[in-house]
Amino acid sequence: MLLESIARLLGNKPWLAVMLPFWLRGGRAAMKRKIAEQITIDASLLPYNTPFLEWIESERNAGRPLLLATASDRLLADEIARHLDIFDQVIASDGQHNLKGVGKLEALKEAYGTEFAYAGNSRADLPIWRECREAIVVNAKPDVLAAARAGGNVTRVFEREPIKPASIISVLHLQDWLKNLLIFAVPLGLQVPVQPWLGAAAFLSFSFCGSGAAMLGDLINLERDRRDRVGSSGAIASGAFPMEWAFVASAALIAIGAAFALPLPPRFAICLAGFVVLTLVYSRRTMVTPLVLRLAAGWFAFVQH
Repeated sequence: MLLESIARLLGNKPWLAVMLPFWLRGGRAAMKRKIAEQITIDASLLPYNTPFLEWIESERNAGRPLLLATASDRLLADEIARHLDIFDQVIASDGQHNLKGVGKLEALKEAYGTEFAYAGNSRADLPIWRECREAIVVNAKPDVLAAARAGGNVTRVFEREPIKPASIISVLHLQDWLKNLLIFAVPLGLQVPVQPWLGAAAFLSFSFCGSGAAMLGDLINLERDRRDRVGSSGAIASGAFPMEWAFVASAALIAIGAAFALPLPPRFAICLAGFVVLTLVYSRRTMVTPLVLRLAAGWFAFVQH
């Protein structure tokens, strides 16, 4: 939810992104509260682990009380709890205390001792799994699952869904790489010779930067994608591709693309920067502009090189 919140902030109030390091200086709990105060979430659109939800509902129907214990800020946790309407109690980060790892364990032990079952998914949950009565592992990475099982009290596992090749192709927007061949349209039309290494650099620069910017755009538009394409939303919006990977990959792809642009003229870099910005704010109304920028980039890279 922290990454979801940051993505929502970047989409709705991007000018506040510069405040993130300053908010973090007050601690993670303070930063989470600051972000939560600036955004709204529609809990009904979030991707949920359906088999796990069905199981905990069956446990509740069998008479077990359910507690939502999360490191997310209380403002967000309450929204999710209201939507799901299955929890008897919520404990969460409150702007001063970050309820994660050992902090969460202390809160749970104060309320229940060690007589509780705990469902989690991250390495930060290992101290809790070691001391609770039943450990339930949900959507965890293989190394986290192995560490949890080493504790000997894992009673149920909800396996992590593997990332499908189709999701990788979708999140990288590889179909757009073909459009970058337009970079060669102007020099070929004017019969200007193109040095192979410069041509490859220009093509790869636009392709990597385009994939990174499109991925970042998907992060920014998570809620829109979920609302407009319910049941067939993008790989990130649907949860098929991990959000934490998408943040890292988008930055890496843009950096790689920028590196390929270094041997090319400065005006090519201007076209590339404009292309990245327009990809971030992409809509059908701006569809023609990225095509024009590809043609202009070819002109500046080869005709005037």
